[in-house]
Amino acid sequence: MHRFLQSKIVVGLMAALVLWMGFAVFNIRAERKRTEEQVANVQAKLEQLKNDNNHLSRVVTYLRNPQYLARLAREKLNYKTTDEEVVYVYPEEKKATASVGELKVDALGTLEKVKKWWYSLVRNDE
Repeated sequence: MHRFLQSKIVVGLMAALVLWMGFAVFNIRAERKRTEEQVANVQAKLEQLKNDNNHLSRVVTYLRNPQYLARLAREKLNYKTTDEEVVYVYPEEKKATASVGELKVDALGTLEKVKKWWYSLVRNDE
């Protein structure tokens, strides 16, 4: 038996077996490292999803709050309770503009203000 184990064929097969086992162990370690990275990524995503879920549940709680719903109804639907009075504020109409040459003048007389300012500067120099 001792002679059989020392033959070149058996030694060659054992060396091949050891190399194959070493390669298998290397592949298993590489696969384990990839799996651990994937687990870490999944755990990070899970934590992010938990945070998002927590945030969304707080938003839903806020949106279901009767005070929020009443305020939203007042703002968007002009809702009022029986003891409230509503005041409507309408936006002002835009003032008409007139053009003098290339200079545009609004209805308040911006050109007149500029003229007064210019005359006050000129008169102060004299």
